[in-house]
Amino acid sequence: MTPMLNLLFVGLALYRLKQLKALYALPSFNSKTAVYWIKLSLASAIALAAIFELLFTAAKLPLSGIVNVFTASLIIQSAAYLVAIRLHCYEQTRARKPSDILLLYWLTTIVVSLVVLRTDLSAKHAPLAAYPAVRAARYAMLLSTTALFCAELWPRKSTEYVLAEDGDSDVASVSRFGLRAPVEDANIFSQLTFSWISPLLKLGQHKQISEDDLWEVPSNIAPVNIAETFDANWQYEIDRSEKRAPSLARALWKT
Repeated sequence: MTPMLNLLFVGLALYRLKQLKALYALPSFNSKTAVYWIKLSLASAIALAAIFELLFTAAKLPLSGIVNVFTASLIIQSAAYLVAIRLHCYEQTRARKPSDILLLYWLTTIVVSLVVLRTDLSAKHAPLAAYPAVRAARYAMLLSTTALFCAELWPRKSTEYVLAEDGDSDVASVSRFGLRAPVEDANIFSQLTFSWISPLLKLGQHKQISEDDLWEVPSNIAPVNIAETFDANWQYEIDRSEKRAPSLARALWKT
C-alpha cells in the first residue's frame, strides 16, 4: 500500500507543480513567513528520517529478495518526501489555500505510520523495529508528519496571497481583494464539512443578514465568466460544423 500511495502522490504532486509554476510568485518578504520555514523544516526532517531508515536498512539487513522489495519501498518513500518539500515551497508562495494534495497525503501517511508502529510493537519477529535507531526514526517521522499536517491546515492571510490567483492578472486580483468567497480559500476538509460558512452563520445569530454581509460569487461560477466560457465553447462547435454537427450538450458539458 505504501509504495502505491507514494507513487500516486509523486504523480499528482508533479502535475500540481506544473500548474503552480504558471502562477505569480509572491515576494519573499510576503510569502516566506514563519509558517513557511516551519513547514520546510518539518518536511526536511521527515525526508532525512526516511533516508536514514533507508541507509540503515541497506547496511544492516542481508540483500534477500524480501529486503530488496522493502528497500525499493523505502527509496520510493524517500523520493516522495523530497518531492513534498518542493511542493510545499510552491504551494506556500503561489497558492491561496492549503494544499489538498498535501493534506490528504500527510493524513494518509499518519494513518499508515500508526499501523506500521503498532505492527512493530506487536510482532514477535520485526528485525528492523528491533533496532532503537530505526524505531526512533519512525517515531520522529510520525511526530513530524503530524505537526506538518497541522501546519498545512493553518489558514493563510489573504493579504499575502492577493496576487496568486489562478488565471488572474495583478490588477484583477487586487480589484477583488477582500471580496473573495471563503469557499475559494477553504481547505478540502472545510469544504467537505461546510465549516467555511460558519462565520456567516455566527453573524446571523446577532443580526439580520443583509447584502452587504455577503461576499462575491466565486469567479469560477460567476454568471459573466460562465457566459463567456459557454460562448467560446459554442463558437468552437460552430467553427467545426463542417466536420461534425454542432452540439449544444457538448458545449454545455465543456462549460
